[in-house]
Amino acid sequence: MIQKILKEFNKEKLKFLVPLGAAIALISGGAALWWVVRQNTPVEGLPIGSEVLPQTTAMTLAFTTNEAQWQQLQQFGNPETQAALAENFAQWRDRHLTANGLSYDRDIKPWVGQEVTVAFLPPVSDNNQPAALQPFNPKGLVDTPPVFILPIANPAKAEALMATPKTAGGQEWVERDYKGQKIREVHGEQAPAYAATVLNNRIVVVSSDAKAIEQVIDTFKGKPPLSRISEYNQSFKQLKTVAPFLRMYVNVPAAEQMAISNPAWPVPPQTLSLLQHNQGMVSTVNLGQEGMKMQGLAWVAANSKVRYRTDNKAQRMPSLLPAQTVMMTSGGNLKQFWQETSQKNEKSPAPRTLGYSTSAVQSGLENLTGMNVEKDFLPWMDGEFALGLISAPATTEPTPTAGIMLLMQVSDRPAAEQTLKKLDQVMKERYQFQTSQSDAGVVQWVSQFTALSATHGWLDGNVLYLAIGPGVSNLVAPPAGKTLAEADLFRKATVTNLPANNGHFFLNVEPLATNTNLPFPILPTENRALLRAIRAIGVTSAVQDGRTFRFDTQVLLQKSQSSDIAPLPSPEASPSLSPSP
Repeated sequence: MIQKILKEFNKEKLKFLVPLGAAIALISGGAALWWVVRQNTPVEGLPIGSEVLPQTTAMTLAFTTNEAQWQQLQQFGNPETQAALAENFAQWRDRHLTANGLSYDRDIKPWVGQEVTVAFLPPVSDNNQPAALQPFNPKGLVDTPPVFILPIANPAKAEALMATPKTAGGQEWVERDYKGQKIREVHGEQAPAYAATVLNNRIVVVSSDAKAIEQVIDTFKGKPPLSRISEYNQSFKQLKTVAPFLRMYVNVPAAEQMAISNPAWPVPPQTLSLLQHNQGMVSTVNLGQEGMKMQGLAWVAANSKVRYRTDNKAQRMPSLLPAQTVMMTSGGNLKQFWQETSQKNEKSPAPRTLGYSTSAVQSGLENLTGMNVEKDFLPWMDGEFALGLISAPATTEPTPTAGIMLLMQVSDRPAAEQTLKKLDQVMKERYQFQTSQSDAGVVQWVSQFTALSATHGWLDGNVLYLAIGPGVSNLVAPPAGKTLAEADLFRKATVTNLPANNGHFFLNVEPLATNTNLPFPILPTENRALLRAIRAIGVTSAVQDGRTFRFDTQVLLQKSQSSDIAPLPSPEASPSLSPSP
């Protein structure tokens, strides 16, 4: 799931540049009218456009226009990803700048502001109004046309450029009025059609969806904007960072509905389901020496009966897992986590890092052992927990050299030991496993023909462990080996300023792309190239209060050597390249 999310994020980010280039070409070509209105001033600390985008907006992405940050991003990755970035940039330039006789440095850079917002608005009915434009949807672009908010940092230079309007061959622009606001549209038989308007001589709004432009004008004229949502406002101010590369907002119910009805939506429904019961989420992304750092905050609606439990007690498990852990997820209370993910009407939501059905797990366990999760296990499982995929020592066998380790801090060790004895008996009598117990109390199960082995025992007094797989039990609390908490990659991926947390997610990506013995499907070549550009992903979450939780995410990226980087093509028109229609 993490791999898919990263793939789609990077793919769609590049696709956003395509309509953005066309939008800028339209504006700099003279297809907007400077219309001055004394209202809707920007809100300090919020992404550009927050005061003119409607509260029904499903998602916004606010990117920096700072060239130094884009150059810094270019330093990460590998030759394959760098070449892909350069190719997409060249296609964007040739299609939407060169084809219109435009240059970014000459026609756009002099007036555009420090941040550009891409917004997705839910579709609205016609309301007996004529459709001004038909959305242009070339192959690969999302079906829901985005709205672009471009700030004017230098009105004088922008107006000077507007004095000599430009249009590509076969295109013509028309002007219409909507509620006293001028909208200019560019139509063409072989090029996308776009509409644009200028608000308060300060913001240019562009989209191929005329209805979306009208929604923005309605907000500009007085309908409630995003900036008046108190959680939206306060969350961005709380996550205040210096010069972020990206700021994102997700209206979870609206985005999920659009994802269900639109298979080309940038974020799949499965990803949004991780945030179910939440009303919204905001996040900021900054670039650093190791890669990207994302800080986020999510909240439930004020009138919701759902509330978070302020239980930030996850702290021990990374120090009990071995350094060979490839993937892990942890939490502060296993019983609470199970109840929250198994009940439809949960009393407390939780960010789901495991995509599984608890009912399927429970029925499967009952069929295999005759034991019930909620009666036999959960009563003593109300402590911290962790589940990890462990890369065991390599062998000559072609089977995967990995195993699973489950750690549980128990509240009633005698009750847990009684349950384990019952489980040992089931494995011995029903499945003919050979069971043995060491002097230290470690119990081992070995199946017939030694096809499967597992051990369970105790760590640090009240932490139960279950290790499944070849050689995994030998890595439990190694006397001379490092723990996961001491591993350099884990520490970098989970660094956070949260004073306490309720769990981590960690993924060491490199073994997924290089180790074919791990139990993961073989990925296509292009996916493996992307994976090789990522070192690790780490997420740390913490509940702030009954309605909000915070999370910090680190994406550690490979850093290219300067000789390996495929430089981005110049934004200037190149006579050797023929523009696409």
